[in-house]
Amino acid sequence: DNRITGALCIGSRNPDAFGEEAPMLLTRLSKVAAIALENADLYNQAERVAALEERQRIAADMHDGLAQTISYLGLIVDQVSDNIELGQMDRAQQYLEQARLGLERASTDVRQSIASLQDELPPNQSIQAHLRELVQEFSEAEPETIHWDLQFDGEIFLSPEETRQVMGITREALLNAHNHGGATQITIKLRAEDPRAEIVIADNGTGFVPDQPPADGKQHFGLNILRARAASLNGKIEIQSKPGEGTTIQLNWLIKDNNRTFRKVENAQD
Repeated sequence: DNRITGALCIGSRNPDAFGEEAPMLLTRLSKVAAIALENADLYNQAERVAALEERQRIAADMHDGLAQTISYLGLIVDQVSDNIELGQMDRAQQYLEQARLGLERASTDVRQSIASLQDELPPNQSIQAHLRELVQEFSEAEPETIHWDLQFDGEIFLSPEETRQVMGITREALLNAHNHGGATQITIKLRAEDPRAEIVIADNGTGFVPDQPPADGKQHFGLNILRARAASLNGKIEIQSKPGEGTTIQLNWLIKDNNRTFRKVENAQD
């Protein structure tokens, strides 16, 4: 283009310092210098974008992990207080055990966040395996509260970053269904048809109005983080919910095909 990047000025006290080829050489030199300056500017822009994306990722991880765990522990503390007032010591002890497990999860979340900052990516396993581990985590915390219905299509292997974003969306959906919706039935459906994949999380909780501000007046980051995670996958997320009718969250995204990160195995066996 004809955009001016800078000015190259060269002078000499010797009137014979520059020959006939000097203008051509200086023009070439100025073009090389302009390209170098533009590359440096692009690199700085890339660094700023990367830093912003990293801050957004850390904020999302904190919301998915520490913030949700602290909120969960707050609910448990209230329940323990009520149990003690009613003399229900055995029940209070059970909730305290849940609080201990919650603290262990918080510690694990912190270590995982630190590891991710050090570029230690999770082991390569199917997204179904990650989902089963997540469901197992919830089941251990509330063994008799939620009935799970898992409908998986073969085995799908994603890149570590895709896995991180998909699992972040799923965890947020499950936490909302459990902590805010009081759901007793949660269905997770995962299906893929190259080059796209889709995951649907549906619950029978209390539901809400997605575009309405929270009734408690507090700032909630959950829905914005869900949309940001979906955008990072070049995907689309739809949230369908009405008071008293539960919530359905549907994520559809284009699976990256770099380095064979997409593999689907029908009727996979361990």
